[in-house]
Amino acid sequence: MHKKKQFRNFCILCEEPGLTKEHIWADWLRNHIPRTRQHVRHTASLSFGSPDEKSLRVETRKGKIDSPGDPHSRKLKVLCKACNNVWGGGLQDDIKPILIPLLNGDISGLNELDTPLLSAWIALFVAVAEYSDPPTSAITQTQRTYLRQERTAPHGFHIWIGFHDGSEQMVGAYNHFGLTYGPTFVGYAGPIRPNTFPSQSTAFTVGKLFCLCFSSDRQSPPPWASELKRYPMIKSWPQEQGCVLRTPRDMTVSECDHVSRIFVSPLQWRDARPIGGIR
Repeated sequence: MHKKKQFRNFCILCEEPGLTKEHIWADWLRNHIPRTRQHVRHTASLSFGSPDEKSLRVETRKGKIDSPGDPHSRKLKVLCKACNNVWGGGLQDDIKPILIPLLNGDISGLNELDTPLLSAWIALFVAVAEYSDPPTSAITQTQRTYLRQERTAPHGFHIWIGFHDGSEQMVGAYNHFGLTYGPTFVGYAGPIRPNTFPSQSTAFTVGKLFCLCFSSDRQSPPPWASELKRYPMIKSWPQEQGCVLRTPRDMTVSECDHVSRIFVSPLQWRDARPIGGIR
């Protein structure tokens, strides 16, 4: 009963009934980001394997939001009216002065006091967007409840931001992975349901802003994620002591693609789908 309540007909934030459709990219962004794309290409992948690759299993299928139209117009029916219009509407209104400069590649006005609200906005995007492919969703109800109550990213969330070079391929780009490390799924043949995976990573763009989020309720970022230090990304949440909130340059499409897959096991990296439809 709890799984049915949590994932089918009840709000993912407050668990109340009466769902409404929520834009994945907030609707107010239409005033700042032209909707020029003709089709959303969305694929979903599941990848399991042992460290020695002897039990590798990969599944790829057409995603839920693969359809005609611009990605910024996509909606998912996951929030109730109160969480969508009242709580979410308030968050969207409050984030505009922080987010609008970032859409244009300007980080000069961002300060430490802004990062909790920015982290909440990114966490909400990820929590909604991962339901475009429910089997790879990993954010727990406890984490979503914390997000609603505290208006900041929950415990277990790690968020980085940077900028891309403005390539058309990066408009409305999105890449999400359900993740597990270790022997959990070696030889697994059972059904994949929401929260089967303990961890997730999501990369997405909004304007020129490139966001990367890793979250888990039981695992830390894997050691190979330290490679992120090679890229012009800053960790905005939890903010590291002495972190300077500026980034030196824009990332290329290839760099954004690599960063979007950086939490995938190196042995499975080539099986992980690229961001923005590139290969």
